[in-house]
Amino acid sequence: MGFHNSSVIIDGNYIKKLRLDTKLNHSDFANMLGVSGTTILNWEANKSYPSQLHIANLMQLRNKVDNFKKNNANDDVGKVLTNVLIAGGIAGILFWLFKQD
Repeated sequence: MGFHNSSVIIDGNYIKKLRLDTKLNHSDFANMLGVSGTTILNWEANKSYPSQLHIANLMQLRNKVDNFKKNNANDDVGKVLTNVLIAGGIAGILFWLFKQD
């Protein structure tokens, strides 16, 4: 099941792969999205599904991670996100996610 948007299916596999690509644990990934670690576990297990807002945030994050990897091949996206999380918390992550390119 999951959410289908164009050619992208947002399901547990998509969410888990995105979390692993960010190199964040469940708790930090959850904090970044404003949900609990249990929610992330449930999403990854397809026991529940993200809201439309969270789907939009996940897709935006996927685009940012892909662009970051393409433009910064020698940098670790997980370290960057962790530093942003430590330095600015959720507000810093949201700014990074939604800033104009």
